[in-house]
Amino acid sequence: MPLSHRRTLGPGHLLAAIKLVHTAVWAVMAGSILALPVAAFTGHFRWALILTAFVVCECAVLAANRGRCPLTGWAARYTEDRAANFDIFLPGWVRP
Repeated sequence: MPLSHRRTLGPGHLLAAIKLVHTAVWAVMAGSILALPVAAFTGHFRWALILTAFVVCECAVLAANRGRCPLTGWAARYTEDRAANFDIFLPGWVRP
């Protein structure tokens, strides 16, 4: 394909991609936290261990970034918006 016909991702596309990844990570973490006690109480300890590992890894990432998700910093590069949900596809009332 000639260079003149190549499409590049603009800031809006990159921001949307970051928001999509951030939303997916949030959903996995929230789901893991909710599923963890269910797995433990029902005796599925291998699943409980896997879910615990997900949560511990997320906590380590947040700790390494001084309590902030690194995706927030990446999203901030592509927008001036700083609403509570500028970096994720969630309603503002879901995130503090």
